[in-house]
Amino acid sequence: MLKRRKRRYPECDYGHKERRWPRERPVWRVALAVEPTDDGTVRLAFHVPHPILVRTVFNKLQGMLFADYQMTEEIMTQILNGKCFSAWVVTVSQPDLHRLSLNEWPTMIKGMMERRFRCEVTYFDNYEKFLNT
Repeated sequence: MLKRRKRRYPECDYGHKERRWPRERPVWRVALAVEPTDDGTVRLAFHVPHPILVRTVFNKLQGMLFADYQMTEEIMTQILNGKCFSAWVVTVSQPDLHRLSLNEWPTMIKGMMERRFRCEVTYFDNYEKFLNT
């Protein structure tokens, strides 16, 4: 007769596999600010992990709130906080501010990004604070 080894843990209970913190999918952090301009364009600056987050939202809004947009990466010559040294800047041409005012744009963009992607968007009304994030 073979000797059976005594189980260390009850069935389906593995103590060494227990996690202290639940593992969840990572959440991307996005920062958003409206840059001041003098001409008839609107400039929005983003700190994003990947530009596809911004491009997806603006492709959906094109034709409804503005005629066209251009997205460029601006690399800062002087690193302010040691983390972010570049920002994606979206220049919107011919914005239709009668449908939605410029003060409501960040709220709408934030809602669209958070519904589409797993991210947390922070809006900075002060552009100087945005540069230091």
